[in-house]
Amino acid sequence: MDAVNRIENGTRVPTIDTLEKIALALGVSMTELLQKPPHRPVKVAAAICRVVALLEGESEVTQEGIEEVVRSVLKLAKTGRPKKRG
Repeated sequence: MDAVNRIENGTRVPTIDTLEKIALALGVSMTELLQKPPHRPVKVAAAICRVVALLEGESEVTQEGIEEVVRSVLKLAKTGRPKKRG
């Protein structure tokens, strides 16, 4: 399994013999194994496109700060509203 991980990560180049064994185990031909999957365009929601447009041109510091705010809001949305003190 470690060998497969290294092949996937590009840190090991498999031999033809290894590729044949992988293809056989997966039940595919060598041609199918070596073909790149077709590129599928990613569908992005309109709201996300608007947010990206708002952030374009802002400094990296500003973008990172807004990223943290978004993470916090999403975390609150998943866990529920915080309890009011007092």
